[in-house]
Amino acid sequence: MYRNSLFDIFRDRLFYPWKHQFVHGLLFVFFGVMIIVFPQILAAMAASVFILIGFFLISSAWTLKHLAKERGNYSNEFYDWI
Repeated sequence: MYRNSLFDIFRDRLFYPWKHQFVHGLLFVFFGVMIIVFPQILAAMAASVFILIGFFLISSAWTLKHLAKERGNYSNEFYDWI
């Protein structure tokens, strides 16, 4: 008896990629229709990108500040209030 494996889909080079592209195409069409029907979704998606970039920059700045304090070369008093 043959047991199916999770990685059997990668055995044939043409089996998995067309399904992968098909699903992505369906998702893009779905999101496109949803944006046409509800334009607020586009604004929410753009806002979420800006929020994520902002959180990333804040967290990387916080990490760099603590690394500079640990190394001892943190001597600028102008930025101490942050």
